[in-house]
Amino acid sequence: NAALGNAWLPPGGEYGQTYFQTPSVNEDTSTVVPMRETSLVTGVVRDARGEPLAGAQVGLGTHGYRVEGVTGEDGSYSLRVLPGEYNFSLSWQPADSSHPGLPEGGFGLAAYSVAVEADQERNVTLPPTSQLTIEALGRGGAPIEGAGVSIPETKIGTYDLGGYEAY
Repeated sequence: NAALGNAWLPPGGEYGQTYFQTPSVNEDTSTVVPMRETSLVTGVVRDARGEPLAGAQVGLGTHGYRVEGVTGEDGSYSLRVLPGEYNFSLSWQPADSSHPGLPEGGFGLAAYSVAVEADQERNVTLPPTSQLTIEALGRGGAPIEGAGVSIPETKIGTYDLGGYEAY
């Protein structure tokens, strides 16, 4: 009775996870598994001014399979994935210093149904950012020192980020 087998290599290589039918085994038997080739997705992440964004988390994932990377000093990223439909994610949290024109607390963007069928370049240019300032005021309009403020996750709209339509 044949069963489904699974062959894989460490992520990031030229070949990815491959399922195969195992043969019936009544004596010494060999089988060959032609491994599935991956596609290389590369690009550069830039801010709204065109400056490269270093240290951003970039990912492609679907149904429990996820590949992630971090942009280099020049904003470049490189991800190897099996051909298919993916969700793209991009996030950035300031490590030691802020990046002019980006929110002090960082940001996250997501795009859905990104088709990857072959090697491709996807450069990302972030939309301009805006700042929301909230001030808690007491009697007579005086600011209340130490007041906490919380707002729900803010959806800013839809943007074309170099072929990724992000929300």
